[in-house]
Amino acid sequence: MAGRRALWQLRSLYNTGSGTPAPSGEAEGSAPPQGRRRRRAAERRPRAPPPQPVVAPAPELEEELEEEQVDEQAQQGEAELQAEHEAEQLDEHEAEQLDKQEQRQDEQEAEVGGSSSTATSGVYQRGAVRLPDRPIPEALRPVIRPVGQKSWKVMVPGAHKRLPNGIMGLLCREHFPGLVTHAGAREPAYTYEHYVSAPDAEDETGHTYDSVAERVMTEFWDFFRCAEGYEERATKALAKSFRCRISDMHYEARLQAIIDYCAVYEARKVKKEDARLMHLTKEQYLKVPPGWCANKTWAWKMMVDRWVSADWADNHTVLRERRLLMPGVSHHQGNLNIHEYGARWSAAHQNQPCGELKSWVLAHKGKATDEIDWNPDDPAESFTNESIPERISQYTEVARTVHGADWDPHTTDIDGDIVMRVGGGKKHGRYLIGNSTLDPHSTPTLSQVRASSTSGSVPIRPRQDTSTHRVAALQAQVLALQEHKARMEEERQREREAERQRMEAERQRLEAERTRFDALAQYVASLGVTMGRPAPPELFAPPPPYPYPPYPSNQSAGSNEGPQQPLSGGSWHAPYPPLLPHQQPSGASGYQQYPPPQQQQQPPEGGSRDWDAWG
Repeated sequence: MAGRRALWQLRSLYNTGSGTPAPSGEAEGSAPPQGRRRRRAAERRPRAPPPQPVVAPAPELEEELEEEQVDEQAQQGEAELQAEHEAEQLDEHEAEQLDKQEQRQDEQEAEVGGSSSTATSGVYQRGAVRLPDRPIPEALRPVIRPVGQKSWKVMVPGAHKRLPNGIMGLLCREHFPGLVTHAGAREPAYTYEHYVSAPDAEDETGHTYDSVAERVMTEFWDFFRCAEGYEERATKALAKSFRCRISDMHYEARLQAIIDYCAVYEARKVKKEDARLMHLTKEQYLKVPPGWCANKTWAWKMMVDRWVSADWADNHTVLRERRLLMPGVSHHQGNLNIHEYGARWSAAHQNQPCGELKSWVLAHKGKATDEIDWNPDDPAESFTNESIPERISQYTEVARTVHGADWDPHTTDIDGDIVMRVGGGKKHGRYLIGNSTLDPHSTPTLSQVRASSTSGSVPIRPRQDTSTHRVAALQAQVLALQEHKARMEEERQREREAERQRMEAERQRLEAERTRFDALAQYVASLGVTMGRPAPPELFAPPPPYPYPPYPSNQSAGSNEGPQQPLSGGSWHAPYPPLLPHQQPSGASGYQQYPPPQQQQQPPEGGSRDWDAWG
């Protein structure tokens, strides 16, 4: 009995964790709540082996067996108490280090694709985005079908309300392969082709696929079901969405790194529109890798090296300047497709009907919850692009011609055949309107439209260039004009240089002739002196000035009034008065001819200019 009583007391001591009995509000065998240090100590202490089946001892050995059990349990209890005491004696520095280690482990175990909240910096950030819990019963998965090129429409709701493209983006992040050898180069997985070239690893269930791309596309259907009859189109739409999600993932990685760095190391919040204009250094980028690239160190380093290179910066500047040519945003749909946008607008505006065409027009005016509506008389400034009203007017005009005057643009869908005829085909890979709404598999191509056209069909119109292409064309014209001016200036420079060289050669020739003439003159003069016959003075005299003919005088009589100064040499070159009729010879003009300079008459003394006295 004494052994059993000691065993009961020892069990009570282990259950309460101290020498005092348990409170009345708790069960006698319940343990007190353990803190973080107690849990660590409990994890470090050796666990007791599982109980083994024991054969009932003989009656004479029962008391000895009970004493041995009491001694073993007493020793075990002392070891546990010692471990708890050591856990309580941990210093604050070790506890802080363990807390940080656990926090890092929790962040690594969290779902990839988002940034965690930075409580230490005081800047709130959204947490990591997680995939829905799996497995989801097939009957509870939402039924979807493809809409357009890469959008989806939920036909039957299911166990979750997540968007298909969002699930695809999370799968791309979760299965990011890191560095991949593609086309002979070792680089991060930037494209869909890199995911196809990346080999897949065996998962916990033992499944292995041919590539990471196949795993991503297969796991996508763990969350959704495809509507019957859309399997082939769904595969193509999924591949298109796959490509876009990879591109978006790498684009958002740099912006999220800037936002995380400013929040963690600078304790300030930066919006995405401001982060687009900011750049970090290589060391700063390396400090804030995203969750989906935390264990892909070399891939993250190569991505950072690309961002800090001069070529990437120049290309980034060119593309941003091209984007700034567009005055506003492209649309206001956000992450909604046309049908989801129209349903939301209808719910926010008293359940008014909203077809595909109206949804597309309103998406270029404002958000679905804004007080907006479609009016054909809306000015171009009310749209995100000034060419929208003109395109809608062309489409509605032809649609009324085809479907009749009762055609209602507010409730009907977009007709792909009319879009091809009005827009002149799929120019630059885009339709005239509803590019993300029209299904390329059901929309006829331009060659098919031409083949099915008759004399009574709507003619195919050439599409007018958009504002972006017009600006690009004007820029090309300005560049061509500048190049033409540069060529003309270069030609003028060459002509001026050739003229300068010609004049220099002529000057040198004249200088040589002058030198030769001077030498000849000196030789002739010396020869004449030697012979005793001096040279005549006219030989080396300068030539007389050329006798220019005098100009006739057309001056009026009033202009002759006032003093006139004689020219050099004392000669006067005043015009002569006209001759009288009886003094004019036959066939002569009304003005007297100027005599030669040596026969010019001199005015009388005193400088009188009285013409009557002359006559």
